[in-house]
Order: sequence, then structure tokens, then C-alpha cells
Amino acid sequence: MAACGFARAIASCSQAAAASRLAAVRQDAHGESRQAQLRSRFRSSPLLALHRQGINHSHQTKNRNAGYHTCYKISGYRRARVSASTESEARSGNGVATSQGKDAAFPAFLPLQVAELEEEAARQLARRVQRLPVQTNLASEPIMSSCIVPKNAGQTAVPILLFHGFDSSCLEWRRVYERLEEGGAEPWAVDTLGWGFSDTTKERAIRSFSVEAKREHLYQFWRQHLGGRPALLVGPSLGGAAAIDLAVHHPDAPAGLPAGLVLLDAQAFEEGVGPLAALPKFLAYAGVALLKSVQLRTSAVKMAFHDKAESTADAMNVGRLHCLMPDWADAMVDFMRSGGYHVSKRVGEVSQPSLVVWGSEDEILEASLAERFKAELPDCRGVVQLEGCGHIPHVERPADVAQLILDFCSQLQAERERESAGEARVTVA
Repeated sequence: MAACGFARAIASCSQAAAASRLAAVRQDAHGESRQAQLRSRFRSSPLLALHRQGINHSHQTKNRNAGYHTCYKISGYRRARVSASTESEARSGNGVATSQGKDAAFPAFLPLQVAELEEEAARQLARRVQRLPVQTNLASEPIMSSCIVPKNAGQTAVPILLFHGFDSSCLEWRRVYERLEEGGAEPWAVDTLGWGFSDTTKERAIRSFSVEAKREHLYQFWRQHLGGRPALLVGPSLGGAAAIDLAVHHPDAPAGLPAGLVLLDAQAFEEGVGPLAALPKFLAYAGVALLKSVQLRTSAVKMAFHDKAESTADAMNVGRLHCLMPDWADAMVDFMRSGGYHVSKRVGEVSQPSLVVWGSEDEILEASLAERFKAELPDCRGVVQLEGCGHIPHVERPADVAQLILDFCSQLQAERERESAGEARVTVA
């Protein structure tokens, strides 16, 4: 989900809390004066404090009349079913636990609440989460980084690197991941540093969780575990900003880091985290506590889906699970105070082939932004509108999104093979 969506959800929850507090003050006929009691309640309420700090991004009016030009043909979708994974391997801090079958145990480093998830696709993908060591300049020791490793790791020319949205985890890909594997792709779902289920406890002494730190971690993950092969970056929501940021900072990596980009309702033209970056540290922690709250997460899930029947308590629990990891709050505050992603002026520097996918009923990022991507990306291969879909098409329309990714990846791989064959012929001549 986009950071701006959470900011609006924070504002909504803060206003509700403020109204409740003020009503209680007016009804209290005894004790302190109204002003004194209001000050007391203000000091005891982080929600009201956040409201006073003005955490309220301007609400963008959804442009329902925005036109789309679909120049990437969607045809022949394979409605692959989500099948249970036959094997999962989980790496904890000091060892590896391997188990098979539908009833396999969850990795020991996941929060215990993972056992309470109801959606079978989420449970099966959670069983496959493992930690891989990633050496960076952010800590003296490798960061044990959570991810989903494909069954055919290292066997394709163009692997797929799946990012997730703001303050989320690789479980976002629960309905798409196996479809990609069944389609012959090599998908790696990686958790962005500071989110997901990596080991970021204080004992690891990770120096930063800023945008620069997240970029360094993602780059080193690609280099060390994907072998430096050209990869298709897929970024939903804020993950789109992360993909753009990585692409423009490492365009000349060996073999070229991004073979291409798929941007799903991507946040790139809303800069940073807004007023959240300027909060005093104690208020930042209050804001982070609110981000973890069931009330805010429920509100965010309702905004994310067009089909409100999907906005279940279980969907909220899947999206909130990583917030229960140790030291999640410290990493979140560090990111917020760093200012967040600022990539709007760099979209035009993305030279790689790109595909833009957008839910027609996105309530968080307005529809016209898809056309802006098409206008500013130098090699945009198309804008695909998914009718009747909200902000998270990879969750709400997984079969369509999986097929789009598979088709685009195949197209990029074929282009690279033709280029390699052409270069070979020139060399022989």
C-alpha cells in the first residue's frame, strides 16, 4: 500500500479519536475545567497529538473519467489455480528447518500469530519464507534477509524480483507467486529492509533503514543471490518507487540490473512521507504505534480493495503480521525520519522497458497517474487498466497480474536472446 494511503488513514483515525476525546470532555460535569481536561487528554493521547501535528495528506479526488490507452494486449489468460506448495524451507538465525506438505510447520522466526491466518495461500507462502545472508555496508555481519526462494532458482535468463508496498511483506504475493512458478518463471519475493521478516534486531547493529539503506540491501540481495543476472523488477505501490530508485541508481550494473520494470499502481509522484518526516521522535513513535493498530490497518485494507468483501479481518492480519517482529518500530521510525522516497523527477531516467498496470477503481492513487507514467517513461510498453480493481491488483486480480508479468518477462527474454544472437553474428562476420 502507498505511504500516502496510510497517512490518510492515520488522519482519519486521529480525527475519530480526537472527536471521541472532546465529546468525553464536554460530558464531564465534574473535576477539571474543560481546557485543563483537554490538555490532560491531549498529553495522554498519541492519536490526538498526531492529529494536532497535522498528519493529513491532502485527499486526492479520484478522477473516474481519466482515459486509458491500452497498448499492451491482454489475451489468453491462464486461470491457474493456487496450488499448495510441496516443499518449504525456512532458515532461522542459526539453522535451517526443512519440512514438506500442506501441514508443514511455519519458520520459527515468524510471529506466532502466523498460525492464526486463515487464507490458505497466505499460510502456504508463509511456510516458504526463509532467511538468506546479505552482506552490505550497513552492518559488520550479513543481514539475515527474509524472502521466498523459487523452486527453479538460477535456471532462467531473466529472473523476477518482486517488491512489496509500504510497510508490508512478501506475503503480498500470496495469490500470484505460485502462478508465476507454474508459468515457468523464476520469482524471488524479497522483503524490503526494515519491513517483512528479516533479522533487524538491535544486536545486528544495522546503521540505517533509510531509502539509501533499502537500496543498498536490495542491490546486494540481487547481486549475491540472483547472480547479477538481468532481472525484471515488479513494484506495487511504494514498491514501484523502490524499483525506480534501484533502476536509476544502478543502470550500469554488470549485465544491467533491471531487464525491465512492471509498475502496479505505483507511488512515484507523491514524494516522501509528508509531515511524518518532521515529527519529533517521541511523536514519530506514537505514529508508528498507530500504524500497527488494528483500527488503522482495517481502514487501510478497506481503502486498498475495490471489492469490499475482500476487506476481511484476515486480510488485515496478513498485512499486519510483520509489525509484530522485534524492533519493527525502530526501523519504521528511522525510515520515516529519513524522509522517504523521492523519485518523481527521476521517472524519465528509467531507460529499461516498462509496463504500467493500474486498478481502475484505485481509491488511493488517482487513475490519471497511470497516463503520467506512460508520458514520462522513455520506453513504456503499455498501460493496462484492470476494470473493477482497487489499489492492490496483485491481491485482487492475481490471475491477470500473473499473466501480465509472465508475458512481459517472456517478451524481454526473447528480445535479449535476439540481441545476443545478433551480436554473435556480428562477431563471427
